Amino acid sequence: MIEVIQDKPMTTENPRNRQNKARDRQTQRKQREAMAVRMVDPENVPPREPVLSTDESNAQPFDAMARPRTRASTPRATSRNEAITRQRSARYTSRSPRTELNRRPSARKPMQVEHIGQLDWYDIRQMIGLWIKDAFWYIRKHPIIIQSMVVMMIVAVLIHYASFALSGRIFPYVKTMGVDIGGLTTQEAEDKLRAVWDAGYTIELRVGNEPVGKPTAQQMGFELDVPATIAQAQAVSFGAIPFGRDVSPVVTLEEITSTDFLLNFADEVYQSPINALYEWQNGTLTGLSGGVGRELNYVRTTDKLNARMTDVIVNKRFDLEMSVLLPVNDDPEPYLDDVMRIVSQPLELRGYDPYTNQFFTWAVDRDTFTEWLMAGDESLVLRSDTFSQFVDEINTTLNPADSNLRYIEPTEATEKVNLAIAEGRTQIDLRVRYRPTVYEVQRGDTGFRIARRTGIPFFQIRDANSGRNLDILSVGDILNLPSRDIALPHTPVPYKRIVVDLNEQELIAFENGEIVFQWEISSGVSDAPTSPGIYQILSHNDVAYGSSVTLCDVSGVSCGVWEMSWFMGIYEVVPGIVNGFHGKVILPNGNLLGDGFVGFPYTFGCVMSNDADAKTLYDWAEQGVIVEIISNEFEPTSDLGQLAKQIMLGNAY
Repeated sequence: MIEVIQDKPMTTENPRNRQNKARDRQTQRKQREAMAVRMVDPENVPPREPVLSTDESNAQPFDAMARPRTRASTPRATSRNEAITRQRSARYTSRSPRTELNRRPSARKPMQVEHIGQLDWYDIRQMIGLWIKDAFWYIRKHPIIIQSMVVMMIVAVLIHYASFALSGRIFPYVKTMGVDIGGLTTQEAEDKLRAVWDAGYTIELRVGNEPVGKPTAQQMGFELDVPATIAQAQAVSFGAIPFGRDVSPVVTLEEITSTDFLLNFADEVYQSPINALYEWQNGTLTGLSGGVGRELNYVRTTDKLNARMTDVIVNKRFDLEMSVLLPVNDDPEPYLDDVMRIVSQPLELRGYDPYTNQFFTWAVDRDTFTEWLMAGDESLVLRSDTFSQFVDEINTTLNPADSNLRYIEPTEATEKVNLAIAEGRTQIDLRVRYRPTVYEVQRGDTGFRIARRTGIPFFQIRDANSGRNLDILSVGDILNLPSRDIALPHTPVPYKRIVVDLNEQELIAFENGEIVFQWEISSGVSDAPTSPGIYQILSHNDVAYGSSVTLCDVSGVSCGVWEMSWFMGIYEVVPGIVNGFHGKVILPNGNLLGDGFVGFPYTFGCVMSNDADAKTLYDWAEQGVIVEIISNEFEPTSDLGQLAKQIMLGNAY
């Protein structure tokens, strides 16, 4: 390839001129670059204020607005403003074409409004942001402003708290027991704290994670010293700055109240250990392993309560200390055969009411009986908790809906069933008992007459109403009557009964509902009458001795004594003196009481029979046989008593 070179006309130029021109061009280029890229130091830019213009010809972009000009701008100021404008324009022009195309078509225009109300939310935010920036600029440039503000705040706080110190009020944000007492006077704080305490400040009692009760602090024996607690709160003073303070209450524990509470509450948390149990599953007898129980450890609980009194009150919670109770026998295997043998026969519980001579029968099915049994140390025993539930159910059948007078005592019944299980018996006799009652005094009543109406000895009514004068009674007065069981201390014999009629002076004895004896008797004279009521044979003595004030000499020091044969005690007249059945009575002078005859009141309160009849009754009536003594003051309470009365009146048989 041949390169053609075009010839140019040859010119002659002074080299010095070319250097001067190059130097000029370089100087102009540097000036243009300096004007285009000159950066303004933001620290030297004065604060800006938005300018609202109503002249469209003079409208400027919002970002270009600056402080209102009061004089012509100097070239330096003009250069600074132009540089700022070029710098901001560069930000927008530097965007990519795609970004520019995606901008909203409604780009913001310079603000041209007549008043501030014409600005939209975007413009307002722009102005607020600008003002905030200017404020921070001033604060940074003038640190004394911040220092002044801090000093003013500290002074205000000190004045605020000093006002509480000088006025005697408790400092703000002071609390005790969760009660805010800040800002109150001493008296106001005491009243507020005492009101919270008296309203029932409760403590949650727990065993592990299990809540077991929520008594009040007063019930647990805590006593709050309100003045001492408020004095502590007031002593906090400036120590409550800045976040307040929780003050510990001043409390004490009253030992007697605390002891009584814990001893009573021990029953609430007690859980007996469970020995091995038994149940029927799909027709097969199955043994179940036992488990541990628990009881309150009084010593450890008391020590812990005394050591943590304040924490208990502040936290409103106390964890009781418990002791683990191990089962006697948790292995069901050794007694499986015994359980099978015992429950193979039907169990029958029979209740007996000695006052009405009523019998109750409750049959127990195999599954229920099996659930009652558990493995003991050496034999099978009864589950007292499960059996007690059964007893509670049958007690509801003994009374009308509005009464709970009669009941079967669970502990007594448990002992009898355990004895029957050990002996292999399937028929168990249970006693129906009576609860204490009250008596409303009627016209003409005296303590002695009330005793004869109710069948309860006078001294027992007197003891049940300690401090009352039973000789001075008014109609409507209420007296306490002890349980009827007080006259029947021994287990009643259910199939024998002796009925004595004081009006007819006669005695009839029943066995299995049939009459076995009937004869005349002699009861007490009017000065020492026989008391009617429901009693029982208490004791047996071949020979017994007695006396009376009528047999004493004038001095009262020496009294005569009589002798009684075949004596059986039936009730106490006063403690230590007993009336009962007996045969002949030999007086101190050797004569027989009533000359050996019966049929009229002769005795000093006992029931006398002919000597031979008394011996027969003595041999027939064992301890516990029920004695029903009736009169016109005390009507029969049993079916046999009513039958005996009809027979004695000649209206039966």
